[in-house]
Amino acid sequence: MKQTIIVGAGPSGLAAGYYLAKNKRNVVLFEKDSLVGGLSKTIIYKGCYFDVGGHRFFTDIPEVKALWQEVLGDGLLKKTRVSRIFYRGKFFNYPLSLSNILSNISLISSGCCFLSYFASQLTPSQKTDSFEDYIVKHFGKRLYKIFFKGYTEKVWGISCSNLSCDWAAERIKGLSLIAAFTATLGLNGHIRTLIKEFYYPLLGPGMMYEAIAERIQSLGCPIEMDREVIRVVHDSKKIVSVITRDKEGKEQESFGDDFISSMPITEFVNKLYPLPPDNILETARKLHYRDLLVVNLICANENVFPDNWIYVHSPEVKVSRIQNYKNWSPAVIPELKKTTLGLEYFCSARDEFWKRDDKEIEGMAALELEYLGFNTTIEDSFVYRAPQAYPIYTLGYREAAGILKGYLNRFNNLALIGRAGRFQYDNMDSAIASGINAAKGIL
Repeated sequence: MKQTIIVGAGPSGLAAGYYLAKNKRNVVLFEKDSLVGGLSKTIIYKGCYFDVGGHRFFTDIPEVKALWQEVLGDGLLKKTRVSRIFYRGKFFNYPLSLSNILSNISLISSGCCFLSYFASQLTPSQKTDSFEDYIVKHFGKRLYKIFFKGYTEKVWGISCSNLSCDWAAERIKGLSLIAAFTATLGLNGHIRTLIKEFYYPLLGPGMMYEAIAERIQSLGCPIEMDREVIRVVHDSKKIVSVITRDKEGKEQESFGDDFISSMPITEFVNKLYPLPPDNILETARKLHYRDLLVVNLICANENVFPDNWIYVHSPEVKVSRIQNYKNWSPAVIPELKKTTLGLEYFCSARDEFWKRDDKEIEGMAALELEYLGFNTTIEDSFVYRAPQAYPIYTLGYREAAGILKGYLNRFNNLALIGRAGRFQYDNMDSAIASGINAAKGIL
């Protein structure tokens, strides 16, 4: 029987593996981490369940919805979204609320925002390729400077004028000042970024992906954990094998008929053996990923804030978003008199911040919480680092990614899936769909 090798046991890799295993295909998955789920894993620390950032389960894709229901069913909680923006010492509802905006920035300032928006419609920019161009066009220059510029540059580490408009088009598709305004009146249709309800597994997203992994293994297909792919062997027309290494340094070569990879595409290219031409390697160096560092806290406070998460736009602090895990599911914490928080810091593994001692970072996070006005008594904490978490859409990224994908298309038994594998910043359900579609293509 033919065998498929899958690199990565994140949402997309597991979805592909499960689909193939159910259709009686031999499958083996290699995962360099000790936990499945990729960025959607759940970390258990002292009886508490922590996300690597929050992960909403929401989709319009029938097959993805059916998969989630098949695997967890009643284990999925239906949640009502509560999220706000913290800016200049005030909270703004998100999705935006007209009355909330008026109460926070005054009637005059709000009027100026609308005038700025209409001015942007009357005098459209000659350029439309950057994130800055996109937001000014859809919200006006004033709201761009208030709500978008500082936060976006904090998240991505580059100027909004150097960030592609594709990121805004994918993440806030259909959203504009007018759309947000009509949303408060209940007059507009479905806009993904404004959804008010979603599903969430009882014990965090890892509950979903651990359950899928168990089903794959029950069908006789192995998932080899703590085993990193260090080389991808090819004959110029197809992938022949992968060479993996475990934590003890032991290497093994595994042969397959078809290969699916959710590994970062830049990393995949550099692990090909023989190596690609120099121009392909040079192109890979033009694509970059943003790294994520999360400071997880166990607090001796029953209530810190009512939100699922808060976006922190204040430039005075480095933290970008704060998750309140208990408000996603009360089952993720053993004592309801306590609260677990996750402070998300977007950075680069090359940064001095990334390399700091964990205790120093934890102390800084505590000070930032205090500065933001959250009264907490921290009992314990730990730091989790997630390298290459998000593809960065710099200007020109699309051309570079297209060149890499065009080169890899020569391998007729290879499929690239997932956010990192396709260099596509999409939602979790789209990543899963990419895995299912790759499996269908193989079958």
